[in-house]
Amino acid sequence: MLRLAGADMLIARDGDDYIRIAARLATDPDWRAEATEIIRAGRSRIFDDEAPLRELGEALERLAER
Repeated sequence: MLRLAGADMLIARDGDDYIRIAARLATDPDWRAEATEIIRAGRSRIFDDEAPLRELGEALERLAER
């Protein structure tokens, strides 16, 4: 979903990257505002198309079945 929105910089490659991104979002208001704006601008690519939402729902169902 982040990729669809154009926010690839928020996609973590591993646990350490996840922590780095979370820390930067928490401490860098300019970067957080930039990320927010990118997501806001790209949200129609996620929410105006049923496919990404359906895929998310299916992924969550698979996880719940485990």
